Amino acid sequence: IQTFTLNGVIAMGMETQTGSNEVGKHADFIVLDRNLFTISVDEISEARVELTMFNDRVVYLRAD
Repeated sequence: IQTFTLNGVIAMGMETQTGSNEVGKHADFIVLDRNLFTISVDEISEARVELTMFNDRVVYLRAD
């Protein structure tokens, strides 16, 4: 998971702007319908995005 999150930010040289939950950084994150750390690897592809935040704004909200 870190490969697809923080490592990408570091590779782009943007770790002072985004990539972790800290005051002064952009809110760029997704909320999933399950915790990827508590499910089997086989279930990860079934996870659904509930919300996407980018540059401190909601850009996607799943409608049921």
